[in-house]
Amino acid sequence: MPKTALYIGSSTVDVNATSCNIRPRTRLHHAHTERFVELSFASKTALDNVEICTGGSAANSAYTSKLLGSSVDLVSAVGDDLFGDVVLDELKKLHLPTKHVARLRGKKTAVGINLLCESGEKTNLVFKGATDALDEKALPESAVKEADIVVCTSLASASNFRLFQKAARLARLHHKPFVFAPSITMLRSRKAELDRMHGHCDVVVMNHEEAGYYTGSKEPLEALHELPGKLNVMTWDAKGTYVEYGGIRLHVPTLQVAVKDTTGAGDSFTGALVHGLLSHGNVLKAVQLATAVACLNIQQIGAKVEGSKADIHSYFEKNKAKLKPKQVH
Repeated sequence: MPKTALYIGSSTVDVNATSCNIRPRTRLHHAHTERFVELSFASKTALDNVEICTGGSAANSAYTSKLLGSSVDLVSAVGDDLFGDVVLDELKKLHLPTKHVARLRGKKTAVGINLLCESGEKTNLVFKGATDALDEKALPESAVKEADIVVCTSLASASNFRLFQKAARLARLHHKPFVFAPSITMLRSRKAELDRMHGHCDVVVMNHEEAGYYTGSKEPLEALHELPGKLNVMTWDAKGTYVEYGGIRLHVPTLQVAVKDTTGAGDSFTGALVHGLLSHGNVLKAVQLATAVACLNIQQIGAKVEGSKADIHSYFEKNKAKLKPKQVH
């Protein structure tokens, strides 16, 4: 019987707009560098392609875990609009549970507009809608009791944060591992509150930008060490993934692939990592699998990794030797 991962967070409609006319640039933001784009109000930017699909951090991560063989549950929210129908229909087609996906009257479903440049980098325009109204009432205690691991993705609004606090409390009460996989938006919105909960996470998954912002550190290994988990995982684009647990720090390289779209790469990484931790508990193998899955994801347009469970494991086995971890100091 597969173990169950409970995912908490957003389910959205995504609009993926690709353009070779979008040029990324770099600037210093607070203590870290940041990539950005500029669009002129005085002209039109031509798009090469537009696709509409479903997304959201929690739904994407849950889908990846489910695809790899884990049982999943999902706490999320959509509006009572047409996009809400689209999301719920898609979740059912993907065999993801909708029992705890609230349909909120008078709210619109969250929408993400992803602007993709030629290199595969992206920036997002986000309408939070029903996601921002998701609160602690959406999470029954029974869902936590029945899960084997609890995963909180980005929850930025005041209502969301009450849900996050309840999830963390119930996970501790019922001795369930608690995974924290935020976005930079949540970190910027809830930094003070998160600082007060610093020791409440078992697993923390952040990218390099998020880790730098959360810790205020420019030094990657220092930022990794200061993350609040017992197992800290920091992804860093083409530089691979850094892991710290049990007093050791390791680096897992990434695969050199042609990047088409980074949308959902972090979500698929988290979903694969959680599946690995649930299914066999080997941290390094779980990180290697997560890296392979994220690399598959970025070679396609869209937030969800394509292919069957057999396809993914074949890809992983083929490339496992390239993902050999090394200890770092």
